[in-house]
Amino acid sequence: MKIGIPPLIGRKDLHISNDMYYLDKLQEEGERDLQKISEDALREDSWIFLKDTQRWFHLQNIYYEKLVPSGIEISGSTKLPKFSSMGSTPIFYHIHPDKFVDEYFALTKAPDGLLSRNFMHAFYALPSQGDLSISLNFPEYDCRIATSKGITKFKANTPNALEINVDTIVRKNTQKYVKIISERGFILGLFSMFDDINTESQDSVRLSFYTV
Repeated sequence: MKIGIPPLIGRKDLHISNDMYYLDKLQEEGERDLQKISEDALREDSWIFLKDTQRWFHLQNIYYEKLVPSGIEISGSTKLPKFSSMGSTPIFYHIHPDKFVDEYFALTKAPDGLLSRNFMHAFYALPSQGDLSISLNFPEYDCRIATSKGITKFKANTPNALEINVDTIVRKNTQKYVKIISERGFILGLFSMFDDINTESQDSVRLSFYTV
């Protein structure tokens, strides 16, 4: 079954488009593309990857609130078939662009610098409540967020996950994370942030991070 259109002639990278398309590409190579896209994308966007076929599907500008039990709803009526019926666990990727970080500093007028930017990059690597809702309601999907810094894997394990405010957990420990980032680097600061969320949620939410 074909979903979307063939890739543009000569185009071998994942990219934001107004069209749905598919592209045959190794998972790690596609993840590198998503990290690159996140550097200057103007909006979020999403893809599905199937390991069995090593095929990526671009889902156009479809937000995950449009995912429905029978597939993916488009314009309120059209539906794609469930990717889980196509032979492997579907991996659902979406990007959190660097634009989020830029907008934060523009709107809040907060002091801007390398340390504060690294903290905000870690903050925007977190799943939103909407992201966690998709993970909970569609357990057949392996859910991930791509940022310019790397890939966040997230899983909502219980309905309590939607009662966990990850923002609150992070904000009350901000100084700790800033100190770790300052003294030991971005990755260790982010790992500390994720560890606290995993622990305080009692594993209702499970986060991990890796780079490619």
